Amino acid sequence: MSLKPANNVEVQDEGVSQGFVRALNFTGAGVTATVAGSVATVTVPGGGAGSTITEVTPVFAYSSKRQVFTIVDAAISALSKLIITLGTNLLTGDNADDDIELLALSTVPGAGSAEVYANFLTPVGGAMTFNYMVG
Repeated sequence: MSLKPANNVEVQDEGVSQGFVRALNFTGAGVTATVAGSVATVTVPGGGAGSTITEVTPVFAYSSKRQVFTIVDAAISALSKLIITLGTNLLTGDNADDDIELLALSTVPGAGSAEVYANFLTPVGGAMTFNYMVG
């Protein structure tokens, strides 16, 4: 006859039971685990909690399938990772009545600014809103 330890630690995700185990192992950069009374709390840093979404509205002087503009932001460095999307504000000028089909969007960060390259299926011009985050 052999005895095995009971699986008596309940694992929860946001308070919802995920099952019972005998041991937990937490790994990853900056991950911490603490125990207070009979409850363990694991803290995982990162995610979107500290991120800020910034809106920028360049005005393209002419219609073109490829538009380039510059974002000026002191938080941007040459090593920054930028996430950028086409915004949702109403469009004006050449784009007011069109469906905008964005094919590609890329950035080249530098010290205090980033060049943004936007490629569209059909020519666009006038004001257009973009949202970005710096990481």
